[in-house]
Formats: sequence, C-alpha cells, structure tokens
Amino acid sequence: GADTWTTASAGWNHSVAIRSDGTLWAWGGNMYGQLGDGLSPTDSWQPKQICAGTDWVSVAAGENHTVALKSDGTLWAWGDNTYTQLGCGATCPLPTGSPQQIGSDFVSVSAKYRHTLAVKRDGLLYTWGDNGYGQLGNGTTTSASTPQQVSAALFVTKSGSGGGTITGTGLTCSDNTCSGIYDYGTTVVITATADAYSGSNATWYNCPNGSGSTCTVSVTSAATAITAQFNDNAAPTG
Repeated sequence: GADTWTTASAGWNHSVAIRSDGTLWAWGGNMYGQLGDGLSPTDSWQPKQICAGTDWVSVAAGENHTVALKSDGTLWAWGDNTYTQLGCGATCPLPTGSPQQIGSDFVSVSAKYRHTLAVKRDGLLYTWGDNGYGQLGNGTTTSASTPQQVSAALFVTKSGSGGGTITGTGLTCSDNTCSGIYDYGTTVVITATADAYSGSNATWYNCPNGSGSTCTVSVTSAATAITAQFNDNAAPTG
C-alpha cells in the first residue's frame, strides 16, 4: 500500500527511504541539500517526496550526502561534496541540492561518513570520496572525486606454436585464455607448465617479474594482461 516501505537509510541528521510504489522520500536536515529538493537551509520534519519517478530501488545516506539507485542501473547523488563523496568530479557544484547522475550499470550502493561505495552488474566494486584512512581500498590515502575500481581483472593468454597449461590462484582458464578478478593490490603467481615437447619454460610478455616458469604480478590496474608463449620443439624421431 501507499504507507509501506521497502528500504531506508539514516545519515547524520537526515533520513531517506523508498516506498513500495518506487517513490523516493527524505526528511531531516537540509543544510547541504542532502534532501535532494534544491539548496535550502529549510529542514523537513516529516517525509516528503523527492526526485520524480517511481523506479527507485535503493538509497543510502552518508553524513550529509545521499546516493540512490534506479531500476535501470543509473546511480544518482546529491548533498555535500566537500570531500568529493558525490563522485561527479569537477562537473557538479559543491554542494548540490539536485540529483547528479554518477554512472550506470550499478546494482547496489552504500554511503558512509564522507565516502561512497557501489557495485556494478559485472561484480566490480567502485569507491570514491574521502580516503584519509584508506577507506576507499585503493592502496593509497588519496581521495577520489569519481568512482575508482577497487577490484581488478587479470588476463593471461597462451600463445605460440607449442602447448602447455597456465595455473594461478583465482585464475579460471578456457581454451587459450585465463582470467580472474582480484582485490586491488593482490599479488598473483602464475605458473606456465610446458608440454613435453614445448621446451622447459614459457616466454613471458608484459610480465613485470617473470622468471623461468613463473610470473609474479601485482594486480593494481583495471585490467592487467600477460602473455605466456610456448615454443614448439619437435618430438624426436627414430
């Protein structure tokens, strides 16, 4: 019914919630525009509908900012942006009382004190905002003004006229390609085992630390690609 709710979130001095009809509501403090109805110091003592539409599926309140997700996967944010917690970079005001689209293909979102996290349909995690305590998980204490991928992909391709197998923790192989998703900064040891007539070791390409049959790589970019080339040494005859 009209008075039933599906989800709610509490910020420092404001609250947001979604009704069962998909409408979005907010109440409480509005000094930073966190209610999403424009920049106004006027607080609301009771829930009021904000942001047109009946397709809201998730909402999260930070200290003084709000992020919300629509059923089409678009992510929207408004409120305080002092610590770049809205994720819209230099394109939005500081603060903003009107929703700013941050991206698309998202399936979940969470907001805390001055930072935000969200997951996309492909399972990859993104974070942005204040990072003074490393809360963004990107291996630094540098803040981010736009969504930054925390998870990272590793791809290993087999090439050459010879044959062999690729193994490594978290890698899944199919035909001549292996791949895996890792937390930012994960160190992966890849082993290339050549077939009997393909030489004792593979030749590594784009591997920062390759030695013999192993390649050690730290996954610190959105996509890291390594190639292991197996040489074909003909089988003895006679």
